[in-house]
This record gives sequence, structure tokens and C-alpha cells, in this order.
Amino acid sequence: MTESDDNHHHTAGEDLLQHWESARQQFEEANERIEKRAGRNLFLAVGTGIVIGGLLLVSLIFVKWAFLALALAGGVGAAVELAAAIRRGGVLVPRVAVGIGTGAVLLCTAAWDWPGMLWGTPSAIVVVFVWYLLEVSFRVKRGEIPQRTPRQLIRDALSIAGTILYTGTLVSFAVLLLAEDGGQWWVLGFIIVVVVNDTCAYAVGVLWGRHKMFPVISPKKTWEGFLGGIAGAVLAGVLVSTLMLSMSIPFGFLWGFVLALSGTAGDVLESRIKRRIGIKDMSSWLPGHGGVLDRLDSIILSAAVAYALSLVAF
Repeated sequence: MTESDDNHHHTAGEDLLQHWESARQQFEEANERIEKRAGRNLFLAVGTGIVIGGLLLVSLIFVKWAFLALALAGGVGAAVELAAAIRRGGVLVPRVAVGIGTGAVLLCTAAWDWPGMLWGTPSAIVVVFVWYLLEVSFRVKRGEIPQRTPRQLIRDALSIAGTILYTGTLVSFAVLLLAEDGGQWWVLGFIIVVVVNDTCAYAVGVLWGRHKMFPVISPKKTWEGFLGGIAGAVLAGVLVSTLMLSMSIPFGFLWGFVLALSGTAGDVLESRIKRRIGIKDMSSWLPGHGGVLDRLDSIILSAAVAYALSLVAF
């Protein structure tokens, strides 16, 4: 090989490296712009979403009660996250006890249907509150915390009850829906609609969002994104209703529209809780999404709505 050939290959290699470096830099800059506008790492979010979606599909399509394991993991994880977040504001919510209480409500619902949820919820709240009283008494005796005032006790009790109702009882509606004949398709159907609503709202908001819905509570949410989410949810609702649930097109419109509203309401509710506590994400357990509750916020409230709508059909 001549010296000129060697120089030619050397120059070509340098050009290739320069092109690669330029493309990488452009990619990182584009990703930074998207993350700044949307508030999350899009590629990590998509990757995590694919993994979770795959587990969901496998559980519901092949062994529907395997979904209970996902519901337990999601509900308990969300309960522990929420309890940990609330404690940052000086409210003493026992994280382990609340997680166990939430899991107990879900298992009672799976075992005994409606009676299990109706009896399991107050029982879990009472047991966790007794746990809390014993824990507080122990820590006060050791001098770790001062004696709780009546106002603090009431606030702690309400927070314990609210956490279990939110992460246990509301998620239990998905378990109730699962127990119905063909319920796995209803669970999968409502989750599809909610995810489509979230995805379309996110995409439209990033690309064309200009008018803020709740500038203080959820500054990334726009009216353009909200309308885009509704459009996507209604289309998904019609497709799910006719192709998966053997229901009518009008029911599909209702299914998609109402779930879009409940999904948005659940998202805003969780944003309100985080804003009140003063945090951006509940945790960093799910890359690109924040915490478990950050991913389930729109699904939790929609589970109850989906079950209510299913009563029209069953």
C-alpha cells in the first residue's frame, strides 16, 4: 500500500468519526430539548413502558390471574412511595404497614370479591393505625420524636386511610373487573385506552402545546395535549369496544371519552399531591417515569371508572 493510499484511508476514517460524533451530538441536543419540554427522558420512558407493557400482555393473555401479581406489585409499591413522600412533610405514615395493608386489601378482593374489598379496606386501615400507635408510642419513649398532638394524630390517621383507599381500594376495582367472565380483556382494554390517552396527550402537548391547563399544579399539561389525548382515547375506545369487547361503537365512544377524563383527573390529582409535598417525582424506581405512582396515577382512578362502565355491559 502506497503512502497516498494510507493517507486516503486515514482521512476517510477521520471523516467517519467526525460524522458519527456530529450525529451523536445532534441526537443528545434533540433529546435534551425533548426532555426540557416534556419533563422526562423520552427514550428511557419508552423502554420502560415496553417492558411493563410486555409483562402486562403476557399476564392477561396467557394466565389472567398472573395480573394479580402485577397489581400487587404496583399497589404496594405505590403505597410505600406515597407514604414515604408524605412523611417528608412531617406526617407519620408507617411505610411498611401501609404497604402490607394495601396488599391485604388487594388479596381480600381477589379471594372474596366485593365483600373482601368492603371488609378488607376498613380492617386494613384499623390494623395499620394500631401499628402506627404502637410505633409512635415506642419512638416517643425512646425520645426519637415528641409526643403527637391530637391534631397531628388526626392528620396522620387521615393520611393512613387516604393512602390505603387510594393505592389499595381503587386498584382493587381492576381485580374485581378481572374476576368477571372475560374480565382480562376489559382490564387490558381500559389500560390500552388510558395509555393511548397519556401518549397522545404527551405527544400533542410536546409538539403543539401552548395553553397551560394547570400552570401551578401541572405546568407541562396543556389544553392542546388534553384534546389530543381525548381524540386518541375515543379512537382507541371504539377499536377496543368493537374488536376486543364485542360492544357497540357508541359504547366505545363513551368508554374512550370517560376514561380519558378519569385518566387526566388521576394524573392531575397525583400532580397536586406532589406539588403539595414539594417533589417532582414520587421516586426513581422506574427509569424515565419516576416512581410507580407516577406511572399508575391515571390508571388507578380509571380502574374504578372502567368497572362502573362494565356494569352496563355485564
